[in-house]
Amino acid sequence: MITDISEFLNYIHGEQPSIIKSYDGAYMTIIPEDEIAIANQSKDIYFIVNSGGVNDDSISRFNALFIDLDCGRDEQDNYYPLDITKVYKGAMMMKLESFPVQPTLIIETRNGLHVYWCLSGDCTRAEWQLAEDNIIHHFQADPKVSNPSRLLRLPFTQWMKDKDNPFDVSIVKFNDVNYTVAEITETLIQWGLWVSVDAIKKYIILSRPPKPPLVNATEMVELIRVKDIAGLRAILAAEPIVFPCQDDFYKYLTTEIDLAEYLGVYGKTFNCIFHDDEHPSAGITTLDSGQLFYKCFASSCDFRGNIIRCTERLTGLNRPQAIKFLKEIYGLSIQDTPWQQQQRELLLENKRILRSTELDDSYPEIYKLIKAYIPMLCILHDTAIDGCRDETYSTNENEVIFFNSLRHLTKQLGLSVDSNHRVCDRVATLVFLRLLCKLPENAVPEKYLARARLEKKDNQSIINFFSIPSYSDRTLMDSLERTLLYRESHMTQRGFSRELLARSFGEDIATECYPYRKGYHNTKTSNDRTIEIHQIVSNLLKKQGYATEGEIVNILCQECKISLTQAQTQLKKSLQEMLDSYGLVRIRTNKDIKSHFNIPGNGYPSIIIYEAQSAA
Repeated sequence: MITDISEFLNYIHGEQPSIIKSYDGAYMTIIPEDEIAIANQSKDIYFIVNSGGVNDDSISRFNALFIDLDCGRDEQDNYYPLDITKVYKGAMMMKLESFPVQPTLIIETRNGLHVYWCLSGDCTRAEWQLAEDNIIHHFQADPKVSNPSRLLRLPFTQWMKDKDNPFDVSIVKFNDVNYTVAEITETLIQWGLWVSVDAIKKYIILSRPPKPPLVNATEMVELIRVKDIAGLRAILAAEPIVFPCQDDFYKYLTTEIDLAEYLGVYGKTFNCIFHDDEHPSAGITTLDSGQLFYKCFASSCDFRGNIIRCTERLTGLNRPQAIKFLKEIYGLSIQDTPWQQQQRELLLENKRILRSTELDDSYPEIYKLIKAYIPMLCILHDTAIDGCRDETYSTNENEVIFFNSLRHLTKQLGLSVDSNHRVCDRVATLVFLRLLCKLPENAVPEKYLARARLEKKDNQSIINFFSIPSYSDRTLMDSLERTLLYRESHMTQRGFSRELLARSFGEDIATECYPYRKGYHNTKTSNDRTIEIHQIVSNLLKKQGYATEGEIVNILCQECKISLTQAQTQLKKSLQEMLDSYGLVRIRTNKDIKSHFNIPGNGYPSIIIYEAQSAA
């Protein structure tokens, strides 16, 4: 924790002398804080970040990389009101949180943030400058604040450009971590965030305030809502572009198209278009992936998304429809390769089979088992169609590789976040049935893994990689075989899990369906309950020659002091393993079987008996 000016300067400069300066005064080495406070009553106070002197040539030690994130001024060259700068600062904090190298210090000023990555070890001036320029370029920070002897505001003082309305310059985030320039450089290269000197120069030359919209937000949003393609084309007047591959198209769509112009918004902050906004609460920022990203900071809204998601929300279109809509507005098209055409045809034919009566007519067993999951399969097919980029994103079987997080898939299905676990097991069921493939990371091209990490929206979501086979007769016969195995093993969704698959069929099938949990071991609690189930069944068989699932569950509840649902789920997970281990079978009773075993009560329950008894 840094609590005053002395501690701050000592942290930055160590044993090197600190140099400070008032707005129009002379450079000074450190002076008592009470004298700084007196000077700060009428003047802004700054310090030189790096050590060695007061000009660039005299700097001999580089203490930090730094950026100035400034909200700027309005058209009349006045500072924005504090409510607008607050939104801007929030957007920048969000971007800083997603940056792979976390800052050492974030200091809040009246109009923005000063951000520091403190350094350890030595570096050359050229190494420091290139790293400095890359970070400035990434955050679109003030390119003028980039020289070695730069002065920045001293925390624990006040911003005094408007003496009637001073603002406390304060530390809002402190991570006690230092980096070498080499470490920061390697991380930026690894994440694909390192750019050439020419690109940096281009940014500095072209860095300008945003241009006013062609049409105001109300008119543009209404045109988007009613899907007036002709009207939007006339306003945006985009030149048609043909892309050689899906990747280039997607990158252009999400990083190059002016999102502010498309929505008709202007300025660093503006009234949100997704809710009734009386005060500016939204802004557009650039993510690490380069995507232009809309973000509303109002707690009642909190919308965030790129141009595709904005279009989905405004029009009610699904993702493929929204992309098609944007293609038509901007005259964008993709020159499909023969492989892309083949894959799209394959996936569209799969969808036709799922939506028609063909599956029910030809493979009724499969249809009966998966009919509730067809909407999920169709969503995954749409994602795969959208992901048909080029053959480098394909499996050894030449199938499209695509990714999705379970959290996002849950939202697409209109379910609550609490349903994530259920959706995970449904996906695994489709993998078990050979209608979907779930890929381990070592089967995914490295550049695709990097792209997925950049597009990941939060630290909680787990990115899953999939492929979908052609629903040919061979595939569906394999699926039928697994469907019959599912039925014969008395499997249900209640107990479907990696544990059930591992206990029933072994590690290979369990890992096939849950590749990211390879090597997972069942918990001690689960193993103890399974042993208890074995003992309960053994006792019932000795006592009456059979056991019903209801009896097993009731006794398990009492012995292990667990709920009915927990007992039922554990039995489903452990049942097949127990049947195979002890030569048992589960059969449906009839009148003769009930009479033979003297089974009381109405109805014809399923019972567990020795296989030899079944044959008799």
